[in-house]
Amino acid sequence: MTGSKLPQGVPEGFVPLPAGLGFTDALQPSFRRISSDGVSLGLLVRQQHCNILGNCHGGVLSTLADIAAASGVITGPEGVVARFNGTFYLPDHDGIWRQPPPEAGLLSGE
Repeated sequence: MTGSKLPQGVPEGFVPLPAGLGFTDALQPSFRRISSDGVSLGLLVRQQHCNILGNCHGGVLSTLADIAAASGVITGPEGVVARFNGTFYLPDHDGIWRQPPPEAGLLSGE
């Protein structure tokens, strides 16, 4: 959408986030704006983002908060939808998924 008109409802200054970033592709169409005040993320809520009541699903809101990765506010046309604050543990090890596989028989009880 670069160089073309953004969808209706996208505020000025926002540009599309690229697709192909993994899990966050579920949030498309999403946008970002970088300014001297910081980074803002935007999402056009579509049917695939909604719960059975037709509201933006809490999991979608949690994902937006996770991407923002600190403290902030999620707003909609009628005001504040959610506030968030995050604390992240950054392990000083490679994690279990990067460790060599266990010895044969260790998990099977042999």
